[in-house]
Amino acid sequence: MRVLLLLLVSCSDSHIPAIYGALDGNECGRVAVAEYTAENSCIKLDNIRETLFKLKSSESCGGPPCLVIQLGDTAYALEKSTSFKPAEWSVSEVDCSEQCCADYLGKFQCWR
Repeated sequence: MRVLLLLLVSCSDSHIPAIYGALDGNECGRVAVAEYTAENSCIKLDNIRETLFKLKSSESCGGPPCLVIQLGDTAYALEKSTSFKPAEWSVSEVDCSEQCCADYLGKFQCWR
């Protein structure tokens, strides 16, 4: 009984993650699984399965299902922290004026 009490006391200051968020307490439920920086050419990231993207400068917890990273910018590929299927996406060098378009949040949208 004394051991159980010591365990309970020692765990009382522990960080308990949000049940619906990532294990690090990210209530967004998405975690960065890859990072890309457009150094010599613009890069297009495009969802194949369960992937969203966001710029490093973004404060949001997720972004569109495709993104063109402009020269000098960095972006992350994000996957659901609770998904049993890993995220899949494509990466390609593109002209910096290119847009990407997809159905997102119930409507067809484009991003640059």
